[in-house]
Amino acid sequence: MPYRGGGPAVQDLVAGTIDMHMGTVSSSLALAQSGRIRALGVTTKERLAQLPDVPTIAESGFPGFELNEWNGLYAPSGTPAAVLERVHAAAVSALAQAAVQARLASLGALAVGSSRGEFVVFLSHLRETMKALVAEANITLE
Repeated sequence: MPYRGGGPAVQDLVAGTIDMHMGTVSSSLALAQSGRIRALGVTTKERLAQLPDVPTIAESGFPGFELNEWNGLYAPSGTPAAVLERVHAAAVSALAQAAVQARLASLGALAVGSSRGEFVVFLSHLRETMKALVAEANITLE
């Protein structure tokens, strides 16, 4: 069922309006830790340290299943390389700070801070993986 974001879906899950929701860790972690919702599985390759008793989807009978929540920084095409480098350096510096890492960990996130090239490779791999999944499942737009 389509929702206008994870927040309304999680609210309906807590209220009992819906029986199940596949949401992001950041929108569900605190509710799962408090017992207001029951986490059935995580889509990451390994269990989350914040929910050590919750199995991965792969452990639950779907070998190879992995779908990670991620965020990235983008800039308009044609942004000068010097500007991109400066923004990248600032982001990596921020992600290296213990307070930032602790805050992200409390949300179930891991700070990566990859290079711009690594991010391009990641996006390319993700695009190909999703393309294959869509084709295999015969998913079409309505």
